[in-house]
Amino acid sequence: MSTTPRPGLALPVRLGCGLLMLILAGLGAFALTRLKKEAPRDEQPIPIEQVEVLVLERSDLSSPLVSYGLVLAGRRIELAAEVAGRADSVHAGLKRGLWIEQGELIAAIDSRRQRIELERLRAQLDRASALLARSRLERYQLGDGIRIAEKLYLLERDQLARAETLFATGKTSDNEVKRLQKTSLQSEDSLRRLRDSQALIGPQLAQLKADSAALGAQLADARIQLEQCEIRAPVSGVIREVALEQFQQLAAGRMLLAIDDVETLELEVPLTLADASLFNLPAHDGSVVEPAEATVLLDLGDGREEAWRGRLVRLQPIDPETQTRKAVIHVAERLGQREQMLLEPGMFCRIELSSPPQRNVLAVPRHLLRSDGRLPLVVDGRLELRPVKLGRSFGDWSVIVEGVEAGVQVLRSRLPIMVPGMPLEVVAQP
Repeated sequence: MSTTPRPGLALPVRLGCGLLMLILAGLGAFALTRLKKEAPRDEQPIPIEQVEVLVLERSDLSSPLVSYGLVLAGRRIELAAEVAGRADSVHAGLKRGLWIEQGELIAAIDSRRQRIELERLRAQLDRASALLARSRLERYQLGDGIRIAEKLYLLERDQLARAETLFATGKTSDNEVKRLQKTSLQSEDSLRRLRDSQALIGPQLAQLKADSAALGAQLADARIQLEQCEIRAPVSGVIREVALEQFQQLAAGRMLLAIDDVETLELEVPLTLADASLFNLPAHDGSVVEPAEATVLLDLGDGREEAWRGRLVRLQPIDPETQTRKAVIHVAERLGQREQMLLEPGMFCRIELSSPPQRNVLAVPRHLLRSDGRLPLVVDGRLELRPVKLGRSFGDWSVIVEGVEAGVQVLRSRLPIMVPGMPLEVVAQP
């Protein structure tokens, strides 16, 4: 007997089977997801950077201070006319910048009046000298005359005394006694007049001496004035100012030209107050007790430099506008003989000034400092960015005055990123 399914039951059966399959698939997916969440995960280790460090230690630091300045003459001499007159002749090449040697003739002033005055004084001095010589001779002759007159007077007195004795005994006449008395009086009168003349010639001689001395002084002054008609360079140097022309009428005391004395050259170099404070031994006049050494360098324009030795001799007062002090450098001898160029006022030079060393300081290379002023350190294997207070710099090094102590490890290696607390491994400590 055959069985035929009923059409009304087939559709529900099929729908129920499909729904069951979807439910089972959803439960399977949920279970699989739960199993994946509950499965243990393998943790990835954080990488540790290997770095090099610099251990900070206290030391002495010194570095030259580099600055620039103009060469100046150690002194500028203003030359003026000392006598009035016309400039008859002037140095043919006289101009600004001319090098002139000491004693070289610059100009000659008309000296005819001075020469006439000199000759007049010479004649007066000769006449006064002749009068003085004659008075001295007269004084000598008076001295001899007085000595002779004194002897004659004594002789006459002796003869008179003998005649008076003989007259008392009747051995001579009264006329002889009277004659001898007259002779004695004449001798006494002659002696008195000679002595009076001698007393008068003393003041006359003194006056003649004074007159001769005065004329001698006037003659010396006339010679000086004649010499002053020739204007010569008092020092070797470079002429900087000229106010003199040929045939110009000059007044005494008028400035004619200025000469820079290049025997002593100096430079004025501006220093910050911090740099100036390194030279902390000023004398009462601003000069330093222990002059610092300096090197003056002149660029020759072809990559080479000419060098001179110098020394710091004093510090100028503080400039209230710039808050700087100028260091005065005296230039000494040339270093080496590569060139024969003369260092002259007006040249622009570079100066390397040796500063006193800073004792027992902490210093760090400037390139290890961050731009925000913090210093990267390795502390207990981790990165720390510590703020520090800096002092002055010595070349590529900066002094640390606050924030760290000796013995800390400063990060030297460059890291792509710096995160405080990141682990670091020190591999080298040079």
